Amino acid sequence: MAWPQLENAEALVRNARHNARFGGVRLPIVTVVSGFLWQLSSPLVALIWFAAMLLVERVATLLRERLSKGAMQYALAHLMSLAAMSALWVCFGLLLWRSDTELGRIAATIGLLTTALYGALGGQKDWRAGAILTTPPLIALFALVSWHAWSHWPVFEALVSTLATFGACVSVLAAARALNQSDATLDRANRSLEQISARLADSMDLLEETSSLAEVGGWRLDLRTNQLEWTAQTRQIHEVDERFVPTLENALHF
Repeated sequence: MAWPQLENAEALVRNARHNARFGGVRLPIVTVVSGFLWQLSSPLVALIWFAAMLLVERVATLLRERLSKGAMQYALAHLMSLAAMSALWVCFGLLLWRSDTELGRIAATIGLLTTALYGALGGQKDWRAGAILTTPPLIALFALVSWHAWSHWPVFEALVSTLATFGACVSVLAAARALNQSDATLDRANRSLEQISARLADSMDLLEETSSLAEVGGWRLDLRTNQLEWTAQTRQIHEVDERFVPTLENALHF
């Protein structure tokens, strides 16, 4: 199946390579949180959610590995696997919230907020991956907390809770954007440095070729350390190899 090509798929490749290091952490987390569903929802729901998450995680891992190797035709499929993962974490929060217990609401809040924070960290190389993993859990968290506050608490307390939750969600989104922008700036700087290094290497090659054709060598003396450096052509003129270390004393004998 030929997947549509995405723009700037190179960013997703970098993002996949960045997130590959977290692969060993996700399975223990999924296993532990399934226990909350087992206790607060039902064993059947917990097993279904656990199986679905394992399947999505496996597919996402395979796509991530292929994308990390430069197979950019899997970029869209990789984003779809992240969307499925994000949806399952939202379902986790909703299922725990339906238990209508304090422990269930706390576990749902922690699960959704942790997913959003993971999205902020995991999406720093590409904003699309970060948005998919961060935005749905934050929307679900804000909706659940606000609904509970306005249906159970006085108006002032509900308003304070809603504003505080909204502020927390905006803070996570702002942190995600800042990480993404910072990484993008660093990537542009690295690319610029690579281009400058490549041009410098080309210039050095041209200088060496010109010196060889003209049979003109070059040297440099550091007056602070008396360290002497010869160009390759100078070594060739004096018939010495790269292992020879020129000094002021031995250079005068040529």
